Amino acid sequence: MSDRNVHTRLTEEQTRQALHQAVEGVHLSPGSWEAVPRRQRRQRRRRVLAVAANLAIVLAMAAAVTPAVRERLAADRPTATTPAAPPTTKPLSRQERWRQTVTPVGPMRVLASGSFNGKQWQFIAYRTSSGFCQGWNYAGNPGYRPGGNPNPDLLMPPLNGGMGCGEPSWPRSALSIGTSTGVGQPILASGTVNKNAAQVRIFLHHRGSPTVVTVRPIGQELDLPFNFYVAVLAGTDSVIDAKTVISKAVAYDRAGRPIAQADLKGQPSVPPAPRP
Repeated sequence: MSDRNVHTRLTEEQTRQALHQAVEGVHLSPGSWEAVPRRQRRQRRRRVLAVAANLAIVLAMAAAVTPAVRERLAADRPTATTPAAPPTTKPLSRQERWRQTVTPVGPMRVLASGSFNGKQWQFIAYRTSSGFCQGWNYAGNPGYRPGGNPNPDLLMPPLNGGMGCGEPSWPRSALSIGTSTGVGQPILASGTVNKNAAQVRIFLHHRGSPTVVTVRPIGQELDLPFNFYVAVLAGTDSVIDAKTVISKAVAYDRAGRPIAQADLKGQPSVPPAPRP
């Protein structure tokens, strides 16, 4: 039943009380009543009864407001609300922050691999909840796991040969370069490169003999706003400081035009002349 049209039938006692209340305030003295003609008396009686009938209708409408209607009206009335307390978040521990930064989200992708001195190496990149990570995995280092460690902790990082993490939205140059090495290992050069690049050339001046190592961008399957490149610099096993070997890296587009260049800090932008 709709709350808009609710009718309640008055009981006989309710009607009698309504009529009594309606005529209770009307007083006529006997003399004044006899003094008026019969027609006027009938008219006055009809007016009194009409007032009583109208009052009965009003009382009936008031009685028709059921408890359900009262509750609905009360619910529609605006009430003061207490603002919710702001959620409390527990600060992350150092290990939790570290895990959030380096833990893989999705597969760890082996973008390049090979071996030197009979031991396997891998260049791996993957996405995280806050961005991406990339680095080296080497069988000659402790904690090696082929393909990387998808469940890292402070003692067992995802990659055991050096790694770096960041956010794709961070401003970055069109070409970057970084190196990694260790005892008995050659220098490993890698970095990010603009998606328009078709190749990267690394210019070396090891032992006074200029050399160029050319590699192609990798990592397109990660769908990042850039690609990666990787180069293992043969013959550098005994070199500790990569800056003494690498002079610069240059990215070229498909037409062979240079589009970006990166130098290791403190190194000249062109290879020095060979020693006499």
